[in-house]
Amino acid sequence: MAIVALEGLAFYLNGKSDGNAVGDAGTQIMLGMLPATLHPRVESSLVIGLGTGETAGWLAAIPTVRRVDVVELEPAVIEMAERCASVNRDVLKAENVRLIFDDAREVLLTTDATYDLIASEPSNPYRVGVANLFTREFYRASRARLRPGGLFVQWLQGYEVDLQTTADVLATLQEVFPHVEIWQSKAEDLLLVGSDSPIPHDADRVRERLGSEPFGDALRIAWRAADAEAFFARYVVGPSGTNPVDVGIVGRINSDDLNRIEYGFARTLGRGGSGPIDEIRRGSAAGDGAPRVASGSLDARRLAGHRQLVGSNQAGRAILPEHPTDEQQRRHRFLTSYWNAATDRMIADYEAAPHPVLFPDETAILALGYADLGREEAMIHLASLAKFQPSDAAAIEAYLRLRQGKGDEAADRLIDLFELLRDEPWGFTHATELIFTTLSSVCRERPSRIAELREALREPFAVRALDTQRREALWRLSALLGPEAMLEILPEFEPHVPWDETFLTARWDAYRASADADAAVRAGRDLERFLEEREASSERRR
Repeated sequence: MAIVALEGLAFYLNGKSDGNAVGDAGTQIMLGMLPATLHPRVESSLVIGLGTGETAGWLAAIPTVRRVDVVELEPAVIEMAERCASVNRDVLKAENVRLIFDDAREVLLTTDATYDLIASEPSNPYRVGVANLFTREFYRASRARLRPGGLFVQWLQGYEVDLQTTADVLATLQEVFPHVEIWQSKAEDLLLVGSDSPIPHDADRVRERLGSEPFGDALRIAWRAADAEAFFARYVVGPSGTNPVDVGIVGRINSDDLNRIEYGFARTLGRGGSGPIDEIRRGSAAGDGAPRVASGSLDARRLAGHRQLVGSNQAGRAILPEHPTDEQQRRHRFLTSYWNAATDRMIADYEAAPHPVLFPDETAILALGYADLGREEAMIHLASLAKFQPSDAAAIEAYLRLRQGKGDEAADRLIDLFELLRDEPWGFTHATELIFTTLSSVCRERPSRIAELREALREPFAVRALDTQRREALWRLSALLGPEAMLEILPEFEPHVPWDETFLTARWDAYRASADADAAVRAGRDLERFLEEREASSERRR
């Protein structure tokens, strides 16, 4: 196993990433918290796979949960969970968590324990042995360990897979669990929920749990959901829609003796294109795209808006329903302008024909639009956003002040932001993408603030979020301050240093100004080799 710090801590098994503490939080947290939100009262859970520890840790934090058993095949993964304590609620110190290092199928077949929830997050099914956690026999073993009304949930990749293989998984799951639903956790990740009885959709319970912990924080962090409509917007289809016949494909049973999906996933590995989610939605029974709520009620207009927004965010394009309302058409134009970076048109269209702004993501988009134009109206939207996700508001306000020519205020907000990110790595993607471009511009406009900003970057963010950009900014600001500042941060980069001319030159200058002659010689040789390789590459291109 290897642990890599790039855009947040990720662990690799046999050369493949099997979980990122930040990028996969939408799946890893909600794998447990989705069924826990739906279930009337969870007291015991089984989690298959420790990974970052987020699934087990968030479940263990639920006040009613007395026991979380975690089955993990590879003991080395425990180090990953240790390093992710700040985002998994310190799972390894939780008194109600028990680690079992064993094969999950063996545990299910030999234990006499029963559970309200079983959460299974295996690796990708094309990997050796993993497809055995998608067979009829595995699902039967899981159902046998569930209490009446218990929920089974399993992650399934929704990328690089064809509809036939997805249908095979669904058909197998449905043969064992009479009630199955598909939810969308992030981009193209699917969460399959199965039960022996109808899965409860209680809007009032969801609203109540949004106001209590750890449910409120889980939904805020993982799905950026602030209301029940945003939560249910992640629902794709329910019992009728998950019947593979409804999507035009006859699903085949995947069994231990005839494991179809291992090779089904392998055949489509590396292929581009969209996953099967849109096809499943189109093929599902009419009207099944909206969840049927047995208790309480949902605002149909807000639910439709959130579904439109989720689809647009995930796909990187604006989604327009087949029979759009006037509001949906306005939102479609709004989002299309946003994705095309036409913020002037986006704001002009919005002001000419406003639509109800959906909190928090559409609020953030609107604030970003006003900030890009340097308009103070951004602060109206940031006031509410700051209560939901302070780092979002700080990042957008820093950009706003930069656009307004207020470099010192922008620098102040960036320093606040770096402090926030050391506690929590979460944020709206398009706001965090602005952080380091804003930082570079502020340093050009306010060189007197470079030393202060550099110092604010010295300590990594939580679980090494944005670590590549942070480290690059750290050495670039150090290079601007001179050899002494560069010398201070070089130990963090040695011996595998960034292969960049600016870095290599500043590194050589720093060591030459020090008393370390050997280091200066090595640095000089590295710079010379870089220049020779670049020249050779230019010659080949010519």
